[in-house]
Amino acid sequence: MPKSISHILLVLLILILIADKSYAQLDPERIAWGRIKSGKWESAQRLLKKSLRKNASHLEANYVLANWFFSNANPDFHIDSAYRYVRNSIRIYDTLSLRDKEKVLKFPIDSLLLAALKMRADSAAFERAKRENTEAAYIQFIKSFGSAIQVPNAVELRDEVSFLEALKTNTYTSFYDYLQRYPQSHRANEASTRYEKLLFDVKTKDKRLASFKQFLNEFPSSPHAGEASLQVFELATASGEPEDFFSYLREFPSNENKKFVRDILFHIYKDREEVIPEIIMTDSLKQVIALDAHFWVPFLKNEKFGFMDQTGTEVLPPQFQELPEEYKCGPVFDDILSLPDGYFSRTGKKIAGTASSLQSVGFGFLSAKQGSCLQLIHKSGRMIIRDCYDEYKILDDNFIVAKRNGFVTLFTLTGRQLLLSGINGATDEEGLIVLQRGEKKIINTIKQLAAIADGSSFYDELVFDEVLVVDKNLLKVRNSGMEGILDSDLNYVVPLAAHTLTKTPFGMIEKQHGRSSVRGLSVELDEKTWDKVSYHKNWLLLYDIPHVHLFDIASKRMVETNADSIWFDRSLTFVEQAGSQKVYLSATHSMVLQPGSKIKFIASRDSVQFFFTENKNKFSVFDLDGGKQLFATEFELNESLGTDYFIVSKGVKKGVLARNGKLVVPIEMDAIILTDNRYLSLLKDKKFGLYDLDSRKIIKPMYERNLILLDKSHVAVYKEGAYGVMDLDAKPVTEFEFSEVQPWSDSIIWAKKNFQWVLLNYRNRKIVVDQIQGFTWIKNTPEEKIARIHREDYYGIVSSSRGVLVPTNFTEIINLGSADVQLYFTEKHVEEAGIFVVVYFDKDGKFVRRQSYEEDEYEQILCGDH
Repeated sequence: MPKSISHILLVLLILILIADKSYAQLDPERIAWGRIKSGKWESAQRLLKKSLRKNASHLEANYVLANWFFSNANPDFHIDSAYRYVRNSIRIYDTLSLRDKEKVLKFPIDSLLLAALKMRADSAAFERAKRENTEAAYIQFIKSFGSAIQVPNAVELRDEVSFLEALKTNTYTSFYDYLQRYPQSHRANEASTRYEKLLFDVKTKDKRLASFKQFLNEFPSSPHAGEASLQVFELATASGEPEDFFSYLREFPSNENKKFVRDILFHIYKDREEVIPEIIMTDSLKQVIALDAHFWVPFLKNEKFGFMDQTGTEVLPPQFQELPEEYKCGPVFDDILSLPDGYFSRTGKKIAGTASSLQSVGFGFLSAKQGSCLQLIHKSGRMIIRDCYDEYKILDDNFIVAKRNGFVTLFTLTGRQLLLSGINGATDEEGLIVLQRGEKKIINTIKQLAAIADGSSFYDELVFDEVLVVDKNLLKVRNSGMEGILDSDLNYVVPLAAHTLTKTPFGMIEKQHGRSSVRGLSVELDEKTWDKVSYHKNWLLLYDIPHVHLFDIASKRMVETNADSIWFDRSLTFVEQAGSQKVYLSATHSMVLQPGSKIKFIASRDSVQFFFTENKNKFSVFDLDGGKQLFATEFELNESLGTDYFIVSKGVKKGVLARNGKLVVPIEMDAIILTDNRYLSLLKDKKFGLYDLDSRKIIKPMYERNLILLDKSHVAVYKEGAYGVMDLDAKPVTEFEFSEVQPWSDSIIWAKKNFQWVLLNYRNRKIVVDQIQGFTWIKNTPEEKIARIHREDYYGIVSSSRGVLVPTNFTEIINLGSADVQLYFTEKHVEEAGIFVVVYFDKDGKFVRRQSYEEDEYEQILCGDH
C-alpha cells in the first residue's frame, strides 16, 4: 500500500475516535455504565437518577439502572428493583419505533439483551425463594415474577412446602385448609386421602356405634363411608338377636350389607324350623327355598354330570366330570354339594375349592379346613373368620365360639371379635352366657357381651366356682361354700348364703342348720322349716317328726296333716293315721280302705289305668283316674286292653271280660294276643282263632296258623294245607288254594300259587296282575304300600291305593327317591343298538325325563350298589 494512503486512513481513524469520545462525554448513561464497571456505585446511581428525573421513560437510564441493581458487587444489590427497571425497559422498548430501536441498538440495547436480563432476574429471584423455601417466599415470587418461566416450579414447590407443613400438623383441618388453598396441587389427592382418613379417625375415635352413625349422617360421600357402614352393621347386630338385624334393615334399607343380613336371618329361621318372615324373602332366597324343597338326582349329558330335581327339572346344568358315588345311589338333600370340582350351593355358586373340607356348624355357617387351617365361612359365600382355629360352634344362637390351643375367642354372627382374654370355655345356660376363665365361671347376659363390641367394659362381677341349671331361667351358683339362685335377669331369687340348695321340679329345697324349707312354691311354705322334705310326682312330704304332712304341689294346698306314715305305689298315695288307711287317687279324690284290703294294679301295655282290691277271694276293679268301681269278679286280672277290656284267667286258661264285667271270650284259651289294637288272636289246643273287639265277633280257634287280618270284615286263614279268605262269620270268600297270602289293600291281596304271585281282588275273585315272580317293598305303611314287581323278564311299580304306577316294561327299576317321595330310574336295554334307554318317572308314575346312554355312559350314571 502507498505511504500516502496509509496516512489518510490513520487520520480518519483518529477523527472517529475523537468523535466517539466526545459523544460518550455527552451521554450520562454511558458514563454511568463505565462507573458501574469501575465500582463507582453511588456516582453511577446519582447520574442515572438525575437522568430519570428528567425523563422517566428514558430507555438507556432504566436499562443501566436495572443492571446497577443486578450487579452482585453492588452493596445495594436488589433483585426486585432490578426486575422493576428491566420490566420498565422492556415496556419502553416495546413502544419505540423501528428507527429508535436501531438507534438504541448502538448503546447496545435490543430485545434479546432485555429478555436475557429479565431471565437472569427471574432465575435469581427463584433461587432466592428456593433458599428461603417457605410458602410465603414462593407466593411472593409467583406474585412478583408472574411471567417467569420458573413460576410452575415455584407453584409446585409452594404446594410441596405447604403440604409438608400440613403433614407436620397432621390434623384433618390442616389438610382441609391446604385443599382449600391449593385444590389443583399435585399433592391434592394425597392431602384429600389424609384429610378423609384423619376426619374419619377423629370423628369415630371412640369406636362407638353412635359415632359411626353420626359420621355416616354427616359425611355420606366420604371414602370411609363404607367402613363406617360396616362398623354400624357389625355393632348394631352384635347381639345376634333377630330383632337387631330387623332394626338394622329398617334403619338402613339400602345398605350394601342388607343381603348378608337377610342371608343370616334366613338360615337362623331355617335352622330353628320357624316360619321365615316375609320381610327378608328376596327372589334369590325364595329360589333357595324352592330348590331345597325337592331332592336332587344326577344325570349325564354330553359326558358331563348335572342335577335335576324330583320333577325332572334341570337345576344344575351339566358341568362336572365326576360325581361322588353316593350321589348316584339315592336322593340328594344336601344344600351344599361336595363335588370333585369343589363345594357348590344349590344355586350353583361355588362356596369353596377342592383343597377345602367343609363341615356345617349351624345357622348357615361352615367350617372350612384347608391344610391345618380351619376358617369359618357362610353358605352365602362370605368369609366370616379368616384366622385359623381348631374348632367352631354356635353359642346360644347369638355368638360364634372359636377354639384354639385350649382357649376360646368369641365372635359376633357377623365375624366381629369380642375383646376378651384368657377365656377357656363358653356355654349358654338359660339365656345367659357362662364364660370360664381358669377355674372360675363368669356370668353375662347377651346384651352385656354384645356391648363389648361397642366399647363397653367386660362385665366380670358375677364370678363363681360353680354354675348349674336348676330350672327354666334359674341358675344355682356357688362360691366358697355359699350357694344362691340367680334368674335370667341376674337377680338373686335366693341370696348367696351358707346353705345347700337342691333343685326340684316345683322349686328349691333349702337346707340350713339341720332344717329344710321349700322355696318358691307357695307363700305358706316359704317361711316354714321341717326336719325333712321329700317329694313324689305331685306330692310333697313334709316331716315334722314323728308326724308327716301331705302337700299337693299342683293345687298348692295341704291335704293331710299329722299322719303317722305316707307311702306311694304307682299313682296312688297311701296315708295311715291312727290305725286307719286312706288312699288318694288324686288330690281331690280319696277312699278309705277296709281293714285287711290289699290294692294291686292291673298290668297294661300303656300306662296303668286300673287297680283292684282283693277281699275274701273277690276282686273289685276300680278306675284309677276317678276311683269308680267297675265290677267285681272271681277271675284273676292279668292285663287291661285299652279302657274297655280285661284279660282274665282261671288256672292256666284265659278269657276276656268287658268293662262291665261280662265275659266276651270264654275262659278256655291257652293264649290271647292283641293285634292292631283291634283284634285278639286266640290260641286253643294249638288251633288259632280271632276276636274282633269292635264288632265283638269271634272266630273260634280251629285253624292251623295265625289268622291274617285283611280288612274290617275279612281274614286269611290256613286250613287243610292252603290259605283262603273268609269273612268274620267264617264264610269262605275264595278257594283255599294259596301257599302264601299277604295283605295289600282293602280288597286286594298278594296270593302265591304254583311259585308265582298274583294280585287278587278277593271280593270279586278277579286277578289284577298275574305271573309275578317276586316283589320287594318300596313303601309299606298302613296308609299305602308300594312294591317293585318282577314279571317275566321285566319290572314295574304298583301301589296299593293307586294301582300300577310304572308298567312292567323295563329291564331294571331303581327308586332314586325316598320311601315317601319316589323317583323311579327305569332302564330298557336295546341290545341290537347297544344302548340303554333310561326313563325317569315321578312318585305318581308321571314321565319326567328320557335319556339314552351307550354302555360306558350307562355304567357312569348307574349307582354302584345296583
